[in-house]
Amino acid sequence: MITDNEAEYQVRRMAGLRGYPKGEALALDELIRVVAEAAEHETHAAQVLRLILDSCDICPKPSELRKFFFDTRNVAGPICATCNGNGWVSTGEWVVTTAVDAQRRTREWRERITTDQREALKSRLFVSRQMVYDAAKPCPDCNAGQEVKE
Repeated sequence: MITDNEAEYQVRRMAGLRGYPKGEALALDELIRVVAEAAEHETHAAQVLRLILDSCDICPKPSELRKFFFDTRNVAGPICATCNGNGWVSTGEWVVTTAVDAQRRTREWRERITTDQREALKSRLFVSRQMVYDAAKPCPDCNAGQEVKE
């Protein structure tokens, strides 16, 4: 169990999901009660809410929320120090440039860059043709990113 204040904070993180009971005090209180009772500890609550926010478009009903917590019991340990619990680690940044050639074919060039180069490029990028991307791979120290890996 966690405190009602911590549970309320976690529930309010779902405010952007469709179906979130804005202005419906009884429904919000019920979600808060479920989180307070079902979470084993604050880290468990934070991890379950992160899972919901990463995978759901619609705010879960109390029974669905309780199932999220039940399904993740005893699995939610401390947050991974390597990936901070999100399951992914950066493999570097890339600048990607696209252009249309004389035959109206789209071409794409990728070039790996350093953090210093990214800062230098910020003001010189062609907004409609260039973008900086951060590539990532599943974390080697936990399995949080393994489920999404293609």
